[in-house]
Order: sequence, then C-alpha cells, then structure tokens
Amino acid sequence: MGMERFRRLPAGSARPALLVLTALLACGAAYAEISPALMFSVSLEGFSSTAFPANEHLGVSASLDLDRGMPGLSFTLKALVPVNPPSLTAAKLGAGIDLTVAQWRNNPFSWVSPRHNYLTPSLGFMAYLSVDAPHEIMFAASISPLRFYSGEGYISVASLSLILDTALAGKGWAITVFEFYHTFARIGERP
Repeated sequence: MGMERFRRLPAGSARPALLVLTALLACGAAYAEISPALMFSVSLEGFSSTAFPANEHLGVSASLDLDRGMPGLSFTLKALVPVNPPSLTAAKLGAGIDLTVAQWRNNPFSWVSPRHNYLTPSLGFMAYLSVDAPHEIMFAASISPLRFYSGEGYISVASLSLILDTALAGKGWAITVFEFYHTFARIGERP
C-alpha cells in the first residue's frame, strides 16, 4: 500500500530524489558498529539560483559523523538563513548526507596549519525546504575538494553545489566560501 502512493507521485515530483536519498541512507547501515561524533558547523554560502532568491546565507548545522574509516559518512541537519537582507521567514531547513571519499595526510596543503591535517574531500547531497513554503523542496549536490581534518573537526573552503529541483533538473549553483566544523562530543567514549 505504501509503494502505491509512491508510484502515484505526479511527473516532476520528488520520486528521483527520494530514490537517491534512500540509497544514500541505506549506506549508513554499514557503519552501525562505529562510535560516532556529534559535530556542529558554521558556514557562509552564496547562491545563484531561483530556489534561493537571497544570495548570501549563513549556515548552521549539526552532524552525526561516522568518519572512523574510509569512506567516511556524516548525516547532517542544517539551517540556512539569508544575511543580505536578513530574514528568518526566508530561511531554509535541510537534511542530508556527506561521504568522505579520500584521506591524505601528506598533502600539498599541510603547510596551512601548524597541526597535522588531512585533506579529506567529500561529496554531499542535501534536501531543503523553505520555512515560509514547506511544500517547496529543493536539493543540493555538492563537492568539497578543499576540506581538511585536523583532529577536532573540519575546515572546508570553496565547496561547490549544484541546486536541483524535485526532478533533479539543475536550477542554479552555490559556493560555500567557508565552513568550520567542530567535534562537540564522541558517543560511547568517556572523557
């Protein structure tokens, strides 16, 4: 009965995106034995998309990071608030998944920090809805080639995203100027 409702979704609906998100979430089952980390982040993001009429957004997110092995996996809840002009009613709420695809300790950017850092590029997929119009769903497929891990969290610079509608057709692009992640706590570990 549940699948019948799914098959009856109208053309141009969220069906393709739901299939992609379901497949990505299914990958999380392989990480059930890992002690995850709770992380939070702050970002500054710019959009060139009709789905995000205000261009600059401040992002705040909370993540469950399962990045103890390769590939690494994170589940994220995010709020994007326009900053120019500021507006809480035009905010977007999102949920998504990130996949760390590699980890290099000896990387060409190791000089940027006195601490040991790893280059940890990632791919991501987020679903967003508007606070003022929750029926409007959009997606963002992202790549973060300059993402670094330094022990307590990640720093990501110049990440790129493709903004998609519910049929996964391109509706614009975005750049995350920077995003700072910090580990809040490790689940299952004592201080």
